[in-house]
Amino acid sequence: MDIRIEQWPAVRVAYVRGVGPFPETLPRSWGRLTQYAREHGLEGPGRLYVTICHDNPNTTPPEKLRSDAAISVDDDFVPDGDVQVQTMPAGTYAVARHQGPYDGLPQAWARFCGEALGQRGLRFRPAPMFEVYRNSPCAVPPDQLLTDLFVPVEAPAQ
Repeated sequence: MDIRIEQWPAVRVAYVRGVGPFPETLPRSWGRLTQYAREHGLEGPGRLYVTICHDNPNTTPPEKLRSDAAISVDDDFVPDGDVQVQTMPAGTYAVARHQGPYDGLPQAWARFCGEALGQRGLRFRPAPMFEVYRNSPCAVPPDQLLTDLFVPVEAPAQ
């Protein structure tokens, strides 16, 4: 697995929060967010589409897992209803790319975290992990989907 270290800038996002097992809550959150984005003109080039995972599924009971379906927005965006706004923190991240269907993401995460932290000696820092979707299932077949996985890490020693 190709793992790189990147500096991520602070990014303001509109989001819909889901609480519960990821396979059940994320599709609902994404459905609501994409409907809202379409209705409010938030779709288009230059937008980042992100899933933010606030809890570790290995240590958090499934019914308490928090995740956000999110899309980048401008400073003038005003949230309403179940669509809220937050700023993803800037920082240092280990990053790996997964190519393929979304149902392969749990295995990619397990492999990535084992390699990034175990074999490379990187340490987590307190911040959510997240996925950035680099293309759309509406535009490419499942085997060509590109998803970048981001793990917050301590800056490596120079």
